[in-house]
Amino acid sequence: SEARSFNEKLAQGVDNLIYITVGTGIGAGIICDGRILYGKAHPEVGHMMLLERVGRTTGGEDRRQIRLAGSFESNNELHNALSMIAMGQQDGALHVSNGDHHKVLYFRKGVLLSARSNLPEDRLGNLLVRVGLLSQEDLEKCLPEVRSGSPLGTVLVAQGIMTTPKVYDGLRRQTEEIFYSILPWQSGAFYLVAPLDMTDVPTMLHLDTTGLLMDGVRLLDEKVRESGDSDDENDLRRLEPVSTDQLP
Repeated sequence: SEARSFNEKLAQGVDNLIYITVGTGIGAGIICDGRILYGKAHPEVGHMMLLERVGRTTGGEDRRQIRLAGSFESNNELHNALSMIAMGQQDGALHVSNGDHHKVLYFRKGVLLSARSNLPEDRLGNLLVRVGLLSQEDLEKCLPEVRSGSPLGTVLVAQGIMTTPKVYDGLRRQTEEIFYSILPWQSGAFYLVAPLDMTDVPTMLHLDTTGLLMDGVRLLDEKVRESGDSDDENDLRRLEPVSTDQLP
């Protein structure tokens, strides 16, 4: 009856819908832009715990809490969790881990603001060098100030090495690459910390989460069709190289 009710909503022309059922676990059905997002055999959002705790610091201020946490055993489950955050217009910092890889996505009202990663290849300087927009020599010149606490983008502009629009586009590419890089992950854990502390957010980009997710899934599907397998985050990281038109 639950599946019939969900399909009736789809037949009625509902473009966006999240259906959650609570039993021995938490399952979900998701309609995004008029199509069903599928999980393994049954639409799922992973092994998820919903936590709503009220805490106070000794100073009396509200303390940030883990509002959503769980694990995933397929990349579809992670995709569905990201879709729920976007469609539910959630705020918070989503921490996603796979082995020793740890990445953080920052959301406000479901919109992706920025991202962080503990991997050296995801750092802004390494990305700019990799795509040919910054020389290794110029990066080395900036490192003393960066190690002193100045953001690399600020140093690049101050030294006249890059323009502000070019740095902004580099930051956008960095955030997109970090987002795309988690989509192939077949297992891992995640937790959403809310409310979002804006002082933690590296940049303010306001990227369309649903659009990025749909583009990333499309690229992943294409990669799977080409190679027959795709469980490496590098499969999506550089599928669409930056051109000089994209980063003038």
